[in-house]
Amino acid sequence: MSGARVCAWRAAPYPRFAPTGLGLFVGTLPVKGGKASKSGFLTGFATTCALFAGLYGEPAMALADDVARACPAECWLNPVKLICDMFNRLYFFEDLGPFVVRAGALVLMALVFVAAATLIFGRSRYEHL
Repeated sequence: MSGARVCAWRAAPYPRFAPTGLGLFVGTLPVKGGKASKSGFLTGFATTCALFAGLYGEPAMALADDVARACPAECWLNPVKLICDMFNRLYFFEDLGPFVVRAGALVLMALVFVAAATLIFGRSRYEHL
């Protein structure tokens, strides 16, 4: 196997951290409508992130490029865009630095979601007493 493929296999867990943390965070939110509302929110969030990552064809790619030029911070706040950029950097560039930075950003994003979920869950856990 080539070096990029070996790195891709080692990198496979990183894209799972941020969505798992987000799911945990949304799961702890006290939302009316219960599970259906939370599922709808996650679906809407995922499709919106995919749109701004350019995953819906050429018009979406043009939109994603325009948004990235106008607001570079969006590339770092959108987990779908981070995952796409992470693997693009891995396959198309020799240097692993940008890949590692994006993987670290995904881990940091997951830690923020888990910390927020822990705070929310800790407060709501004792409300029934």
